[in-house]
Amino acid sequence: MRARRFLPVGLIALATSGCLAIAPSPPRPLIVDVSGTWTGGWWNNFGGGPVGLRLQQSDGRVTGTMDMAGAQSYCGLVEGALDGEVLTLRATGASSGGGPSVELRVRRDDAMDGQLVYVVTSTTMSLNRQWPALELPPGTCLPRS
Repeated sequence: MRARRFLPVGLIALATSGCLAIAPSPPRPLIVDVSGTWTGGWWNNFGGGPVGLRLQQSDGRVTGTMDMAGAQSYCGLVEGALDGEVLTLRATGASSGGGPSVELRVRRDDAMDGQLVYVVTSTTMSLNRQWPALELPPGTCLPRS
């Protein structure tokens, strides 16, 4: 008898529980400003080489230049976003063959690492911030030593 009293309440709760809308999660707070010059390397099963980024950040939007040397070379503009500690970048204005896309995790104020996808190859990248940042005109590749 007691179970019958709570049955309608339970059915109403069960029926309406699927109707609640879940709001999308807000962007994670920015933990670091990635503006500046970052240099490091990339590597995969086919080899590796140096890579450099010169970035400018405004809130979560990031723009700049990427320069890769080696079997997978690229020098051009990139744009993307920083969401919490995850930086995503993609080539802009790339030729019909496309350009690289990158997802990096900012580890500290001066280090980040992650994956780069270029053509069909996934590549590991690791970068460190350079102090002071190199002052070069926009669109200029980093000097190679």
